[in-house]
Amino acid sequence: MKKIISIILCAAMLCTMFAGLSVSAAETTAPAKSLVGKQVGNFNNTDWTSTAIDEANGLKAPKGTGSASATTNATYTLGEKFELCFNFVWGGYRNYYGNVVITIGTNKITVGNMDSQTTNGNYKIVVETSAGTVATAELGADKDKIGGKYVFTYADGKLSATRGGEAINWTVGSSTATSVDVTFDKAAGVPVKASVGGNYSNDRYLKGFALNGTINGDVNYDGKISSADLLSTQQALLGINGAPDAANCDNTYDDKLSSADVLSLTHHILGVSLMANYEREPVKIMAIGDSITAGAGVPAAWRYFFFEKLFSYGGNFRLVGHYTSVEEPRLPEGYRGHSAVGGYKTSDVVSSLDNYMAVDFDVIAMMIGTNDADKNIEESIANYHTILDRIYETNPKAKVYIASLCPKDGISINTWWNFGLNPYIPGFVEEYKAKGYDITYVDNITGYNWTTDDFIPGDPVHPDASGREKVADAFFQAMKDDMIALGNQQAYNFTYNPYVKVTGVEAADTFTVEVGEADTIETTVSPANANVQAVLWSTANASIATVNNFGRVTGVAEGTTTITAKTLDGGHIKTITVTVTASTQPVSTQLYLDTFENMNNWTVTATSSIFSINSKRLAVKMSNGSETITSTNSYTFNDGFELSYDYSASTNETPYGKDFYVSVKYAGIEIRTADCGRYLILLDSEGTVLGTYSTVMTTEYVNTRVVYKNNTVTVYYDNEAVLVANDVAATANSSNITIKHTEKWRNCYLDNLYLGSF
Repeated sequence: MKKIISIILCAAMLCTMFAGLSVSAAETTAPAKSLVGKQVGNFNNTDWTSTAIDEANGLKAPKGTGSASATTNATYTLGEKFELCFNFVWGGYRNYYGNVVITIGTNKITVGNMDSQTTNGNYKIVVETSAGTVATAELGADKDKIGGKYVFTYADGKLSATRGGEAINWTVGSSTATSVDVTFDKAAGVPVKASVGGNYSNDRYLKGFALNGTINGDVNYDGKISSADLLSTQQALLGINGAPDAANCDNTYDDKLSSADVLSLTHHILGVSLMANYEREPVKIMAIGDSITAGAGVPAAWRYFFFEKLFSYGGNFRLVGHYTSVEEPRLPEGYRGHSAVGGYKTSDVVSSLDNYMAVDFDVIAMMIGTNDADKNIEESIANYHTILDRIYETNPKAKVYIASLCPKDGISINTWWNFGLNPYIPGFVEEYKAKGYDITYVDNITGYNWTTDDFIPGDPVHPDASGREKVADAFFQAMKDDMIALGNQQAYNFTYNPYVKVTGVEAADTFTVEVGEADTIETTVSPANANVQAVLWSTANASIATVNNFGRVTGVAEGTTTITAKTLDGGHIKTITVTVTASTQPVSTQLYLDTFENMNNWTVTATSSIFSINSKRLAVKMSNGSETITSTNSYTFNDGFELSYDYSASTNETPYGKDFYVSVKYAGIEIRTADCGRYLILLDSEGTVLGTYSTVMTTEYVNTRVVYKNNTVTVYYDNEAVLVANDVAATANSSNITIKHTEKWRNCYLDNLYLGSF
């Protein structure tokens, strides 16, 4: 379970910076405590005084000019160490009312736009005390990057901060640093005030507010945790007179005193931080849909990008469902569940509801109906009602997000708005809202500028990586703040199961690749047992070198650039200097090229109707046996040959093994692309396996290239050399090309079949 201290402290343990407790009669003359006390929850009318509190959303800024503010009903004393957290929902409009201001006595922290008039930037953080401005940090001019979760940490006289998990750089003289020296004014027994500026068009909120102090569990307020604190807590639990009141001993902040409080304090005394080992229960999100959700082309579909976005945003969640996604190495355990099946229609979901509703869920993210097309709309509408009725019957408090059906390639957006169920989905949302249910419409069309580049080549239905990210972003934008708020309301789980955070990432400092060739940068994420080891890749100059989501670098042009590896958990960064050199590979002379406009170049047997042309690709359909076609002509090479082709598959969510493949054979040398690109298998003329390369499916369109020269065969997977076999003899330098198919469970496609001679 995810035990990220800063996130959990922000979302749940809101008291350890200050102690805003109702004190007993014996303590009425005692000063306000600065270490332990009842939590200051997210904005509500119990702990705060304000006329602008929205129970569901937090402190809500007004439309137009002005600001909204809230003041705590309790008073607090500023400690020598503290953590301040809040989630600033920006709302997207540039104006000087965009500030968030947190005031504690004479101390003030401001985030936003400091100018006194409309501007296109100048967003910053300003920290003030009675001495004036004591620290500043520039946030830049991109308004889309101002919102998010801020965490300010103060310890040993230094202030540091993060936004969205990334460190903020403070201005220190003429340079910058991730921490800055600050001396805050003493503040004893003062209220805390929070305000957020208004917006001319969009809503703007302050949510997830938290103040956390130095020591959790210091029941007697002597600045240290000892057996005396444990004894006091035990006495309070047992009702022994003279012990502090129960609220002061509520170390788990659930408004009750229990053995969990004693356990948590015991861990503190032993040097184990409570929040390093315990967290609130995660929000359980179940995705319901068809192949666009389950995975077509690559496993996990848009669900990986959704995980990445919500995890980076600080969500405490899991992805659950009746099925488990396979092989997406960036999806950790706990985030692989879903309830989606390729080819499913709304009627299939209705038939599967017993299984789906057996899953423990809090949230439903649903996109279903593409396979219903525009036939029998009345039945599809009835199915939608059945699905929603069953969801709310199972969990009346469920949050449901229904997405529009994402576009198909080649269909105009205006046409798509009126396709099938799309015109009816917003009405479903309004209908169930009127019944009092928590339901939201997710628009993945407006503003996303869908183009042909957002779809798998030759597949007009299934989005490629850029399209999948658009679907994920639509769900994320609709859900993100609700998920943070819902996460803050979850009950604690006190099972001791430490979350292992990433502490760093290492790779070689330099890396070299040739133009047109590829190689993978190997990284080591520390520690080896970290829960979330996903690495995000980027290139500084794609005209020199590109990098895919798994660190495979492809040389584009001679030159030098940098590739950056950044861990999703913690944002640890490693920068690699990449040099792209001239290609040393021989250039072949084309003997044959087929882009599969027709089948004229192939001899097709009567039983090989399984091979056909689909969108200018060789389509290899599902069958129950092996099928073979042979080129009508034979082709002669000189000193060697180069054979390459592009491969894709209709779905690869489920692996079936190496026995299911499409092979291309020339001059006695055979290369098999098996199990949707999970394997490349090299064989000689006698069928002896010369080598096997295995990988997870990392792309929907795999290029395979075989180079035979000087009795050596080299096999390339997306331009990266992955297999080498020596002392291999071709059967002859003149041969036909043979394509064989044994893939039984899905359609496969070949394109750009090339044969060249050296």
